[in-house]
Amino acid sequence: MVGRLSNGPPLTFLEGLTCPRSAMADRLPCCILVEAPDEVRLRRHLERDGDTHRDLWLDSRSTASQAFTADATRVRADLRVNGDPDIAHDQESEVVLLDSIATKQTWPFEEPR
Repeated sequence: MVGRLSNGPPLTFLEGLTCPRSAMADRLPCCILVEAPDEVRLRRHLERDGDTHRDLWLDSRSTASQAFTADATRVRADLRVNGDPDIAHDQESEVVLLDSIATKQTWPFEEPR
């Protein structure tokens, strides 16, 4: 399922392990969880930051996974986005959604196609 970004108000994205915590849920208008396989995330991390923090990233993977599970991040997410999609889409204006959870809250997206 592909969702298209609408021409709505400006958005501010908070990114990082602690951003979607349930303790913050009442302060955020929505939670968008981008999921990708570990090997894809590691490759992107190394391309972006180089090899200097490789061990730190590898060590933190299990901590992040445990935190997301304990805090039910996937369940609470308003949108779950495929961070490594294999279908054609416009990367500038579209995202590939992982499942029908998008019906829960679609702002700032138009109806999925």
